[in-house]
Amino acid sequence: MLNIAICDDEKFQCAIVKKMISKICAKNNMEISIDEFNSASELINIYNRNIKKYSIILCDIIMDEMNGIELIRRMRKIDSSFQAIIITGSNEYVFDGYDVGALNYLIKPVDSNKLEKEFLRAIKSLNYASPSTYTININGKISFIDLSSVLFFEVNNKTITANLENKNIDFSMKIKVLEEELEDKNFLRCHRSYLVNMSQVEAILKNKIILKHGISIPIGRCYKKYLKKYLLEMVNGI
Repeated sequence: MLNIAICDDEKFQCAIVKKMISKICAKNNMEISIDEFNSASELINIYNRNIKKYSIILCDIIMDEMNGIELIRRMRKIDSSFQAIIITGSNEYVFDGYDVGALNYLIKPVDSNKLEKEFLRAIKSLNYASPSTYTININGKISFIDLSSVLFFEVNNKTITANLENKNIDFSMKIKVLEEELEDKNFLRCHRSYLVNMSQVEAILKNKIILKHGISIPIGRCYKKYLKKYLLEMVNGI
């Protein structure tokens, strides 16, 4: 789930941007939650009270109480991981926007194609910044997997199934490619058909790995040496 905040003191502008973002996310098969704020203090209060964090923040610059540049600057002190996109009717503060790490600066009225381009660029930047998020392509649409919720990946013919705590996600990819991309994410290939999240392991037996909920994953004969190497590195703190 991607949490998005829109901050603009004009409610109708919030509604317009929210509608555009919702269409972009529906088109790209993204699960999102969008919150609207009509003042900078509302959004900062949410962060100060640790109620919710946002991955992408879209904000106006010219607002009555506090301008968007100062809003982003203050929020960076609390959480530096979010991506910011400035949407405003004035280009007066364009260089200030880049100074606080805003990804881009869009002038009202917002062009939907430009917004989509910058929004997807923000998503890509988030994926590089967040080690727990993995981006996949499902029938031409972008989807996200929270790796911390994955128990294991299983391949069947050309389809890989991500088995999560509460659902399964199918996508097309060679398991060798997936294995290489998740090499530094604590995932281990223990069988030609399985890639296991070692953070979810409860026990390792001679011929199988036991995950949470009692799920049993077989250990392939030729993969035992890799498992042994992993365990030795864990013991030796490598």
